[in-house]
Order: sequence, then C-alpha cells, then structure tokens
Amino acid sequence: MPAYATKPALRTINLAPHGGPTEAKVVVIPLPAKTIGIIFGQRTAEWVQRYNTYVLDINYFVKDPQAVWQAPTGNSRFDITSIQPAGFDKDPAVLSIGPYNDDNYIAVYTSHLKPGQQSFAPSDPHHSSVRPAPL
Repeated sequence: MPAYATKPALRTINLAPHGGPTEAKVVVIPLPAKTIGIIFGQRTAEWVQRYNTYVLDINYFVKDPQAVWQAPTGNSRFDITSIQPAGFDKDPAVLSIGPYNDDNYIAVYTSHLKPGQQSFAPSDPHHSSVRPAPL
C-alpha cells in the first residue's frame, strides 16, 4: 500500500447498510498500518455541504469509526455532527484515527443541500492534497 496518495482514487461502494446510497462514489485515501489519519475540512460552496467519512478494510468494507460532518455557514469549518461508535472522538472539528495494525482506507462521501431542496444530493467528489515535507 502506498504511504501517501497524491492522485484521486475514486471508488463506488455500497453504503446502504450505513444509511447511505447503494452506489456511493467516494474518494479513497490509503491509511497504511501503523499510520495515524487526521481528517478535517472547510466549506467552499455557497450552499450547505456535508461529508461522511468511513474507515474501510482492504476489501473496501466499512469499519468504525464513521462520522458525519457539516459546515453550517459559508467558509466555516466542518464539524462532526454524529459519529459511530458514539463518543469515539472528543474534538468536533478534527478526527484522529489509527494507528491500526493492518492496512486500511479512509473513504469520503460528499453531498450538498441546494436552496429550496429538502434533502442532500450527492456531490461530484474531488481530492486534492499537499505532500508533507520530508522529516
């Protein structure tokens, strides 16, 4: 498993058992064994955005933790609005996961709520990142 993903890795997975769509298009980022993943975000659109994060095993099956994030106002940070298992993380703006003894993935499912709409619609997922400086 690569230690760092510099290019988008999109997959379609079944999130129906976890309250999502059966064919969810997600961004997948490797989380190698003995690595800690840090997740946070900031809203960039004029309408309400939400994203769900999942830890996946190497067969792309969902594991815990699972978190729902929402940014209420323009340019605000995303905060965790729900997480499973309950009480997993204490900081609502940053989720720290791992380290695990085996390789995993972090999956991100994005959605948005346009003005006048009643429910969230899937967003076109994008991935961008900055390679960390070598130690």
